[in-house]
Amino acid sequence: MISWIPLESVDQLQQLIDDSAISPCIIFKHSTACSGSAMALFRLEEDWSFSPDELRAYKLDVLQQRELSAQIADAFAAHHESPQLLFIQDGECELELSHLEINVAEIKEMLCE
Repeated sequence: MISWIPLESVDQLQQLIDDSAISPCIIFKHSTACSGSAMALFRLEEDWSFSPDELRAYKLDVLQQRELSAQIADAFAAHHESPQLLFIQDGECELELSHLEINVAEIKEMLCE
C-alpha cells in the first residue's frame, strides 16, 4: 500500500526538492477525470513494494492544483502530462514517465542505480 502524501503547496514542493538530497521521492500527477490516470494509479498501487522510509510518494491532483502542476513542470523542465510520474533525486527529475510508461519496475531500477 502506498502512503501517499498529498502535494498541495509551493512550500511543500520546495521542501520535497530539498529533502530529495537525502532520499529520493516520486511525484504522481493524477487526474481524477481520466481513466488512463486511474489505470496508472491502480498499477502503481498494485505493485508497490517500497516503505515510506525508502521512497516518499507524493500525489498531485492536477484538477485541484493546476497552478502547482504548472510550477512542477517548470521546476523540473518536464512537459506537463497526466498521468505523469516524476522521480526526484538531489533536486533533479531523474526520470519522467507518462501514461502506459508508468510502472514500479522503472522506479526500482532508479533506486538500484
